[in-house]
Order: sequence, then C-alpha cells, then structure tokens
Amino acid sequence: KKKADTWYKVKRSDTIDVIITGSKPPEQYYKDPSTGATHLDRITKPWGEGWIGSLEFKFEDEGGKTHIGYCSGLTDDERRKFSDGNHSIKPKYIGRTIEVEYMEKTSDGNLRHPRFIRLRPEIEK
Repeated sequence: KKKADTWYKVKRSDTIDVIITGSKPPEQYYKDPSTGATHLDRITKPWGEGWIGSLEFKFEDEGGKTHIGYCSGLTDDERRKFSDGNHSIKPKYIGRTIEVEYMEKTSDGNLRHPRFIRLRPEIEK
C-alpha cells in the first residue's frame, strides 16, 4: 500500500540522434569521494584496459548551429567495443550515429546530462 502523503519526483527526458566525432580518455586514477584526493596507487579499470572514457558527439539544432558534447553511460562491453586499446575510439565508429538521452536543452542549445543509449544501425539510402 502506498502512502498518501508521499511525493514522487518525475524527471523529464528526451532523446536525439547525434554523430560520433571522437572520444575522451578515462580518469587514470581513482579519487577519494569525500576529499577529492587522487590515489596514485590505484589505476581505474577503464584506464588499465585501454578503453575510452566518454564519447564526443556533434549535432545541429533547428537553426543550423552545430553543438559539441560528451556523453557517458557506456557499459564495460561498449567501452571495449568502441576502444582501440589506446584510450581512443576506433576510426570505424567516427561518423556513426548514436542515440543520446538528455534531460533538457540549455539556453545556449547544448544538452544537459547526455547519456549514451545505443549505436544506431546504418541506414540504407
């Protein structure tokens, strides 16, 4: 039974198709969440495996202005698939279309909290 005086927070989200333009390397070392101090003796898993950290993408808004952004939300399998083993994206994925989920567009047209959803299949023309 649900409580009558409970509030539920509903967050609106939307998706957009964007083009992959590159990637960012992952964090090399773990950081202490409470102090922010870097642990130079603890290498992160993505860095140790040679994976990418996040995908760089671009898209055009309704006015024709190009926006650039970065999204995370990749699983370990996706990081392995996209990575060339040297913290960069495989060249065959540059120019491919991905679906990105975001909370809203900012006043300057960028995406707030973009997150990778899936790689779009190639569209036959």
